[in-house]
Formats: sequence, structure tokens, C-alpha cells
Amino acid sequence: MKNRLWILGVMVVSMFCVAPSAMAADKEKGDKEKPKMEEHFKDMDKNLGLSPDQATKMKALREDFRAKVKPLREQLTAKREALRQEMDGASPDRAKVDALLKETNDLQGQVSTLRIDQMFKTRAILTPEQSQKLREFHEKHKKEMKGRFGKGGAKHGAEGGPGNEAEEHGEGL
Repeated sequence: MKNRLWILGVMVVSMFCVAPSAMAADKEKGDKEKPKMEEHFKDMDKNLGLSPDQATKMKALREDFRAKVKPLREQLTAKREALRQEMDGASPDRAKVDALLKETNDLQGQVSTLRIDQMFKTRAILTPEQSQKLREFHEKHKKEMKGRFGKGGAKHGAEGGPGNEAEEHGEGL
């Protein structure tokens, strides 16, 4: 039993050691690729046949989503680092680890809720035909990522760091 707990502890620590560095790399990459992402969204808006009003609403929705998610992701990074440090200690405090895990899970739940809210808001802006085109675009993108990165596609930190731009901006339908 102790052996299993030890293995589980090592797995948890490993997961939380990799996630912050991957997220930091993604943030740096994201800062450099922001113009590229904006171009991607302009192309996507054009391919969906958005009206100028729809394009304006979609852009505002993406910006609002980014603004709400950014502080949550920063908090997630900090909590994961605190968890990693606690687990790396000579005698980790189980209560502290449990509290950090709960806080991490709560923050991840908030990000997921925002992502779902974003999806509903996106659907409210798009026509049914545009929503279908967006779903098809996402399916195509998932297949491309799966082929490029293997079975699971592009994977990032456990909290779902940047990868699929549409998911990153809560537009996965």
C-alpha cells in the first residue's frame, strides 16, 4: 500500500513539475504568436462568412474570455508550483497538499465553466450554418493535430494550456 502511495505521489509531483514550465513556455510563445492568432481569427471569421457586426461581437467575446481566463491561469500556475514545492519537501504535509489540490481543481473548474459559457455565447452570435462550419473546422483541426502530435493531439499542462486556438478562446462547439 505504501508503495502505491509513493508511486502516486511521484506521478502527481511529476505532473505538477512539468505543467508550470510548459505553461511558461506557452505564455512566451503566446506573446510572440498573438499577431499570428489574430490573423487566424480573421481568416476564420471570413471563412464563416461573418457580418461586420458578428465579427465585432466575436472579437469582443474572445478578448473578454482572454481577460477572464488569464488571472485564473496565473493562479493555477502558482498553485501548481506551491504543490510541487510541498511535494518536493522532505516531509510533505498531507493537509496542505489536499488543500492545494482542491484549490487547483476549483480554479480549473472555473476555467472550464468560462469555456462552456464562451461556447454558448459564440453559438448565440452565429447562425446555425455558421455554427456547423465552425464545428467542421474544429473537427478538421483536431484531426490535423492528432496526426501531427499522435493519439491525443497537442497536449499541454493539465489545466489545458494553449494549443487549439479555438478551444483557447472558448469557441469549441
